[in-house]
Amino acid sequence: MELCDEYLHDYIKIYPPLNDTLGYEKYLKKRNKLPNHYSQILIKKESKLSEKYYDILMKKKDKSFYDNIFLFDLKYDNIFYII
Repeated sequence: MELCDEYLHDYIKIYPPLNDTLGYEKYLKKRNKLPNHYSQILIKKESKLSEKYYDILMKKKDKSFYDNIFLFDLKYDNIFYII
């Protein structure tokens, strides 16, 4: 499993409505759960998750094509967390 896939699975655990788009059968039980996406708790969890995968990718020596794209996205998102 690619690192970006693991990120999606971890992100669905934090924000279940994402699975409405992806359609993983594993998370269908979490349907109808809508967290407050403006809450500081959710924002901190998202930030911590992004930092976790950013650190993993920065330490990884041989990055795949998907890893490079994922790293670019995390860097772009990190700019908005700082603001």
